[in-house]
Amino acid sequence: MTSSSEVFTPGTTSDASVPRTSLRNCPGARLLIVDDEVAHRNVLAVMVKQAGIACKTASGAAEALSYLRTERIDAVIADLNMPKVSGMELLVEIRLRYPHMVFLMATGIDDVRLGVQAMRQGADDYLTKPLNIDVVMMSLDRAFHKKCLEREVENYRQNSRTDGL
Repeated sequence: MTSSSEVFTPGTTSDASVPRTSLRNCPGARLLIVDDEVAHRNVLAVMVKQAGIACKTASGAAEALSYLRTERIDAVIADLNMPKVSGMELLVEIRLRYPHMVFLMATGIDDVRLGVQAMRQGADDYLTKPLNIDVVMMSLDRAFHKKCLEREVENYRQNSRTDGL
């Protein structure tokens, strides 16, 4: 879990604090922000765009899933508490359809149990509001790097099976 009190100083893409396979090192990477609260959604979108990441916003799970069906999205930040379909339910659905998608859960509730539950369901991180852009970027970078490594391991396993290793 990542708290807003952590400090991260963003640097250039050559900065050692930014993993080589980070979201910021992937031109054209796209983020989807899902939050039913317009102000939270828009403020985060502006901050992320200022950090150089293209993003879309969705007001709920149905709109988010629609975007995911029609557009290339690399990562999702979703609010936990949304009407109709919660962020946790959205997480489960995204994990079923898009297992390699980076997914960060955000909430105004600083509860370790919720964070643990989100991580067990497959969230790459659990962020507490108000969101700090440096913490968000650090979390996205770590999660994106982790997903890239998972894909490399999966490719290695598939290739070693077909190569007879």
